[in-house]
Amino acid sequence: MTTTFLPEHARAVRASEHLAHKEAGHLRCSLTTLFALPIDLPWVQKLAQQPELAEKVEAFASRFARLQDHLGDTLLPRCGHLL
Repeated sequence: MTTTFLPEHARAVRASEHLAHKEAGHLRCSLTTLFALPIDLPWVQKLAQQPELAEKVEAFASRFARLQDHLGDTLLPRCGHLL
């Protein structure tokens, strides 16, 4: 699929798209490692005693929020300038 942008927006859109792909890759890594574990109520209740697992949850949540913010604040508004 070929998408045409207004010339003044093309570079910014492509840079934003590249960053979104990079962030999505980081999120995929967190998703793969975190959801490979059986997550249930006891697992959640033990997070306070298992900082390495709590860190995985935090990494996933942070990466998800960062990607969502980037898409909503940067990439999608720039795509509104498509021809």
